[in-house]
Amino acid sequence: RLNIYRQALELWQLRPWTGFGMGSFETVFAVVKDSDLSGRLWTRAHNSYLTALVELRVLGLALLMFVFAWLGLVQLRAGLAQRSVTGFVGLGCLVLVAAHATLDFSLEIYAVVAVLIPLLALSSGATDSAPPARQVSQHRHSKARGRSTPAGPASTPTVVTTRRFKPS
Repeated sequence: RLNIYRQALELWQLRPWTGFGMGSFETVFAVVKDSDLSGRLWTRAHNSYLTALVELRVLGLALLMFVFAWLGLVQLRAGLAQRSVTGFVGLGCLVLVAAHATLDFSLEIYAVVAVLIPLLALSSGATDSAPPARQVSQHRHSKARGRSTPAGPASTPTVVTTRRFKPS
């Protein structure tokens, strides 16, 4: 694989600012492929970051790294907010996939991404719930007597869940 990595970097140096376009690695790799690798069909660089570099140039690789960093921060924030293992499940999955992408093309396998996205959503979704319920005493106004009386049994407050909506 080190030989493939070296040759992928050579390929990137041919067009460092424009790249070759998404999905072009298999086609353009034949340009720099050494005889050491002949006889085998190489459709991937076996490194998702090198593939992004070759196909999408430095800007594409930077965008991929930014997305991973942002998702990592979201997962970390969710884990700290939930104070449970479930919040860190997404972070662990993200780190695992990101590390595996350095040695293989896991980000280019649709099944990996199709499982990763719901896991990230599920592990971070609990932080976006409604604010906690607050206790509000409900009173009925007695018109005949001009005073308020509790709605329920004496000295038992009613819990009302309120949500705050922002005006559009």
